[in-house]
Amino acid sequence: MSNLATAILWDLLRCGHAMTGSTDDWPFPPITDEVVQRYRRNYSIPTGVTVTRDMVEQHTTLEHKLKQLLSNSKPETRCEIWASSYDQLYRELPWLAEASPVDRHSIDVQLGHFLKLIPPGSQVIEIGSGVGLLAHYLTEHGRPCVATEITGHRGIRDDGGVAWHSTDGIHLDAYEPESSYDFVLSTQVIEHFHPEDVARHFEGAYTLLKPGGKYILETPHAFFGPADLSRVFCLDRPQFMHLKEYTHRELGTAARGAGFENISAVYIPPTVVRKRIPAVIRSRLLYNYLSALERLFGNTRPPQIILRALLFHGNVFLIAGK
Repeated sequence: MSNLATAILWDLLRCGHAMTGSTDDWPFPPITDEVVQRYRRNYSIPTGVTVTRDMVEQHTTLEHKLKQLLSNSKPETRCEIWASSYDQLYRELPWLAEASPVDRHSIDVQLGHFLKLIPPGSQVIEIGSGVGLLAHYLTEHGRPCVATEITGHRGIRDDGGVAWHSTDGIHLDAYEPESSYDFVLSTQVIEHFHPEDVARHFEGAYTLLKPGGKYILETPHAFFGPADLSRVFCLDRPQFMHLKEYTHRELGTAARGAGFENISAVYIPPTVVRKRIPAVIRSRLLYNYLSALERLFGNTRPPQIILRALLFHGNVFLIAGK
């Protein structure tokens, strides 16, 4: 089944209905076998890795506590709290390290569009690299990529493939020289930041880029969310460690506020299409079109099958030029 068909089926069947409550309405619904299966799908946990109801409950309890800690943190201590919170999350929930959102057997289909967006020889830095899959893929294809990690538990390492640097994800220019990269790249990261820190993150990315450099950003779209643990419990807004999920319009505005120009949206076709025609669309007109629709929809969230027909997909995917 194609990614598009799977996504649509998942949209229709995953919960039956969305709960409008928040995590303040503790406790959550009982953790049933169905909840465990949704949990496995949400985190792409391989079939060979054991996941029990108790493990899901442990995750839920811990992430609820950490979300409150992050949301209430003060700017002067937030980076330290952020790093220590994610250290604790991965230390106490080791099965999350087994998650594999990209199938290594189809890695070219899943990541090949980045090769079309980043010319060979470009100097790239990825913010929040996780296990380093994308950084390795780019480096192996002639786009040397520095990987970074924010938590000590999954932090810098010597794996013989790419260079690993430290960062706090926000004050990027405190860790890297000014104007040193052709591309700054982040995927599935910015939604974890405190919303108050997003503007500073964009400023740091702008400073790291050479003149003419570009920031490539991919993050869950607010209309398709929530994409964190909230999805497992059928909540209609992110209530766990995705502190905010965004629209094209919101992040384009933040990028312009940091000095970026020439904001483009990126559209990648469903996997079944990319297997035959590895196409990718990058367009300023597409960004303007999607932003206008987001303005029109306001707080209304149309059915996802409608959104996909209108060329939205599950992520905000932007390129901002310096």
